[in-house]
Amino acid sequence: MDEKKESRFLRFAYYAIPILLAVYVLSMGPLAVFMCYSDGTARHPEYIDMQESFYAPLAFFVIRYDPLKCLCREYTKFWYINFSPTRKSCIR
Repeated sequence: MDEKKESRFLRFAYYAIPILLAVYVLSMGPLAVFMCYSDGTARHPEYIDMQESFYAPLAFFVIRYDPLKCLCREYTKFWYINFSPTRKSCIR
């Protein structure tokens, strides 16, 4: 029984960890749109530091690798084009 529980836990971890990592990366676009007003200014300036620290591991790789930087910019632009009320971006 102990061996069965261990294999069930490992199977759960093998599926959950990649899914949670994908959700973490993909949550960047919706949060960027949510954090900006329609005129492009920050909606909640007090949460900008929290957002930057939450996405710091992702930003570490995005800043250093140009293909990831381009992909990240295009992904955020996709969210702004399709889901922002006035289609303006506060991403620089």
